Amino acid sequence: MNLKVAAKIALFNEDKVLLVADPDGKWDFPGGGIEANEKLEEGLRRELNEELGLTQFELGPVVHTDEWFIASKELHVVAVFYRGTVDIAPDVALSGEHSELAWVAPADVRSYDVTPDTVRALEAMGL
Repeated sequence: MNLKVAAKIALFNEDKVLLVADPDGKWDFPGGGIEANEKLEEGLRRELNEELGLTQFELGPVVHTDEWFIASKELHVVAVFYRGTVDIAPDVALSGEHSELAWVAPADVRSYDVTPDTVRALEAMGL
């Protein structure tokens, strides 16, 4: 089984958090895999730039860590979730990794088809 380390962010603008959907319609916080010899924060910034064209945001504290297994890929994922903010809802350029995005009130996130790790991260933040 292979190990993958990921960094994700609950990125807030005023009272809404950013969700992104994969091509299968599963919603999640943005972020992704950390490359070899890359620090978590560096990898998260790289991922947000690659996935969304987003470079200007304030990175806050780590709010949750999680892990899960993807048996079909023989993969063990360990993820670190940060909380962050942007002053204004930025124009975002979605990469092919995502089909759409939404700025969502935290109370409404569960009405989307979100990944279990996203729910656990929200609960860790008390949302």
